[in-house]
Amino acid sequence: MHALGSWGRAHLGEPTRREHRSFDYLMVALRRRYLGGAKLRAELVVDDAPYRIILDGDRADIARGDVPAADVRLRGAGRSLVQVFLDAKARKRLPADIVVEGSRTVLKSLLNAFATSDAAAASPLLPAQRAR
Repeated sequence: MHALGSWGRAHLGEPTRREHRSFDYLMVALRRRYLGGAKLRAELVVDDAPYRIILDGDRADIARGDVPAADVRLRGAGRSLVQVFLDAKARKRLPADIVVEGSRTVLKSLLNAFATSDAAAASPLLPAQRAR
């Protein structure tokens, strides 16, 4: 099922005015793409809606909601934030409409805590090797 979803995402064009693509789908994907080992509190403010990512070793709490005292906060359009998590190039050079509040070191840890694809998440490599 996940492979079918990944294939469909790769073949989707820009949404029409009648189509809605929810950021919640990325949040579900991030749960299975978490590589483990990180410890941080992040908030993503996506089109004015807050999402929390709390990583604690092997646990990842990923859901709607704000994060008081987040280590890092990203604000931006849903499409741009999706790109940052699914495209290795966008991780190195963030889209211009994303605002980062907090440490760039913590931002890097957040992004490197997740594989960019389901295939990379299933890789037998160690998390540190996959994050490169």
